[in-house]
Amino acid sequence: MSTYTVDRAGAKGLAAAIFADLRDNEGLVGTSFRLREVAQPLLETKATPEQRNTLIPRPMARDEEPFEKTVWWYLRGFADGANDFDKVGRGIYRKKTLEDIDRDVADDAGDEEEDDSVGTSPGFIYAFTFPLIEKKGEAFPIKIGKTIGDAKARIEAQTKGSAIFEPAMFLKSWRVTHFGYAESAIHNILKFRGCWMANAPGKEWFMTTVEDVESIIRFLGNSHSQSE
Repeated sequence: MSTYTVDRAGAKGLAAAIFADLRDNEGLVGTSFRLREVAQPLLETKATPEQRNTLIPRPMARDEEPFEKTVWWYLRGFADGANDFDKVGRGIYRKKTLEDIDRDVADDAGDEEEDDSVGTSPGFIYAFTFPLIEKKGEAFPIKIGKTIGDAKARIEAQTKGSAIFEPAMFLKSWRVTHFGYAESAIHNILKFRGCWMANAPGKEWFMTTVEDVESIIRFLGNSHSQSE
């Protein structure tokens, strides 16, 4: 049973644990569900009836309420604030699919580029790496950038004169209708997936594959692939 203290801090910790179980439940993906019906059995396995009925100070108030009610107060807050859940009715939520999340991230990128007239111009997304770090059949470090001109020339200009002792390896380029929007969307989606290489030299390196990048561009629906 519950290893959480029967107080407000314990209620918040227990709510967080229950919400983590909901996030891990693949059966909820893409479906609408009533939060109480799904979460109540989890609560009952994690806290005894005595613990659930113990009175504790109510959040943001001076009176008391059952520990269980405080757990629900925090749990609803977690669900309302989560970017991978949609509230579709009173007490009813929908767990987003990966496609839903990617679309949200892409829409956010579009908002960022809305006032950027250059970013809404046609151009190219390009990907390159270096021979020493390329891998076959698995993710490896890839630099993903944008240009309005020739992608290979852009890559050469970036790497020329740097402290690198081997030439860059061009992987692929894609013609897109809004290159600034497309680059931001790709970067944001890969960051959301945990692919961003925070310690790499520069902000545009991702542990990914050309196929994954291309699938995102197809998802965005504004490109014609061009490769060499």
